[in-house]
Amino acid sequence: MPTVEITRIHCFRTTSGLGDDDMRLYVGATEVFDKQMGDDDTTTPNVTETFTDKVKVSVYERDEVSQSDLIGSFYATKHEAGDGVLTEVMTGDGSHYDLSYEVT
Repeated sequence: MPTVEITRIHCFRTTSGLGDDDMRLYVGATEVFDKQMGDDDTTTPNVTETFTDKVKVSVYERDEVSQSDLIGSFYATKHEAGDGVLTEVMTGDGSHYDLSYEVT
């Protein structure tokens, strides 16, 4: 079975609200990582999850008062195995994040 490893998340710009983002990373429907992220912050979650054909990877900014904001999402697929480290750009709610991952 293929695996997806989330190797790096870089926040160039937080969402449109005030202060840092309460960033949440999901693989499928499972929250696998969370961290406070500010402008120009980088984190290395090193999260690895097994999947079958494809799996949805999503990043949200959790809000205490309103509904959480989707920063971005994409599908990692078994066909990306062997392609090396790939990067997805996510720009939801006025933000700019890069998420790097590898499928093996």
